[in-house]
Amino acid sequence: MTRLLYLCIITFYLLFGHQAFSQEDDEKFSREIFKGEMTNVDVIDAKRWHHQGKIDKSLKKGLEILSSHIELTSIDSFNTYQILAYNFRVLGANELALEHAKKAVKIMSRVKANYNAEISWIAPYYSAIGAYDSSIIYIKRELDYRHPLTDTLYAIKKYNDIGFTFYLNNQIDSAIHYYNKVIKLGASDKKYQVINGLATGNLGAIYLKNKEYKKAIEHFEIDAKLSKEKNEASYYSAMNGIGEVNLLMGNYDAAKNNLLTLIRINHHEDIINLKTFELLADVYEKTGEGKKSAMYLRKYIALKDSLQKNEVSTETIIKQLSEAKINAIKKDLELAENKAESEGLKNQVYLITIVLSFIILIVSIAYYRNQQKKKAEIQRLETNLIKAELKNKKKDLTNVVTNLSYKRKFIDEVQTKLKSLQHQPETNITEQITLLIREFNSYKNADKNMAVLQADIDKVNLYFFEKLGDKFPLLTEKEKELCGLLLLKLSSKDIASIRNVTPDAIKKARQRIRKKLPISEDQSLTKFLESI
Repeated sequence: MTRLLYLCIITFYLLFGHQAFSQEDDEKFSREIFKGEMTNVDVIDAKRWHHQGKIDKSLKKGLEILSSHIELTSIDSFNTYQILAYNFRVLGANELALEHAKKAVKIMSRVKANYNAEISWIAPYYSAIGAYDSSIIYIKRELDYRHPLTDTLYAIKKYNDIGFTFYLNNQIDSAIHYYNKVIKLGASDKKYQVINGLATGNLGAIYLKNKEYKKAIEHFEIDAKLSKEKNEASYYSAMNGIGEVNLLMGNYDAAKNNLLTLIRINHHEDIINLKTFELLADVYEKTGEGKKSAMYLRKYIALKDSLQKNEVSTETIIKQLSEAKINAIKKDLELAENKAESEGLKNQVYLITIVLSFIILIVSIAYYRNQQKKKAEIQRLETNLIKAELKNKKKDLTNVVTNLSYKRKFIDEVQTKLKSLQHQPETNITEQITLLIREFNSYKNADKNMAVLQADIDKVNLYFFEKLGDKFPLLTEKEKELCGLLLLKLSSKDIASIRNVTPDAIKKARQRIRKKLPISEDQSLTKFLESI
């Protein structure tokens, strides 16, 4: 589970790096190449609104331009289709986005003879629908025309994009090859330190997934060194990676040191803290420090619950981007003077509505399943927490049994001393009685400690008793208490000492409990209770 969560975090950073470079190149390309060449005012407005984040206005204007059938220049036509591709991608309508992006590329390929030198902007649209091979083809096509060796920063960005796309397509060997190319080029100059560290950390994540722990920790350590002062998010992720690899290799002290370093930094990256708390809980469990393990489990559960409550679901976002925006577009279309000319626009709006409705349905199903998984995970963590605390209390209970045995021995000795007083001279009796009183006071304190310990045991067993009572209401309170002692794996003799009864009485009580539970004759009562 910890490795799966960590891979989710690493995938986030891979996506972040890819989007930052590709989208930045995409928009920079449009601004520089076509600046001042667009002539249609509506096209200029649609592009400006997109860059301002006004997706609904930009989308509506782009669709209106197409439905108006006005004659556009090649540059204006290119930008119209590219703007629509941008907006559909933001809405999550990836098929429509790719369709319009293809049209934009087709137009510009006829306008610019060397357009292949700037064509990689379409690659993310193919990746969005899972067509990773096509995505890689377009990036490589641009690389062939741009001669990457003349521009190191450009080459590093594109190799990083290719490595990321291969990673998404589960072509791990190819991903490793291109990330190594990024690292090799990036090592030549300190100004490439950040992307060099990112690529190194991504390689560490891949090696961790492949259980190549030695290579993984080497790459995470390099990432931490390169990104410590430059990229905090990458540094935190690398430190967690080092801690996880040390944990898996059994180097618990080293793992603990790395993870506690992150705690001392006191940063505010919740997703990093979530991973750190989980790993620390596992480390302390391995080193037998049950209380600290339980503490970090509680921190992990609390933070995870907080993140779940505060997150805005994808379903909500899509609804916000669909109902209000599509209805607004449809309303504007109904007011158009020429209904015949707006028919094509209406059809596109209906298509968008169908696509978004389908997306909402898929997301709703995924959201429900995700909630069920989250509930199961929280229940598992709570169970682990209770087991950790029960383990600690069992040690104390062993001391209780020993103490009871000692007290019985003490009682026997007192009886013997009292009998001997009958034959003592009267002058010695007072002195002997004083000594007995002191011994009684000492054992009174032991009884107080017993009461405190019993309260602790009752507190730990409260959750178990409630669950046991709900499932098997025929059990009495004393029978449930006996089940709690059996769960601690105490023998009948030890339980008899605690309950101040004979072992035969405990044996009969166990038989009565078995009759009230759905358990076969050859099944262990203790193992049955552990499975509840």
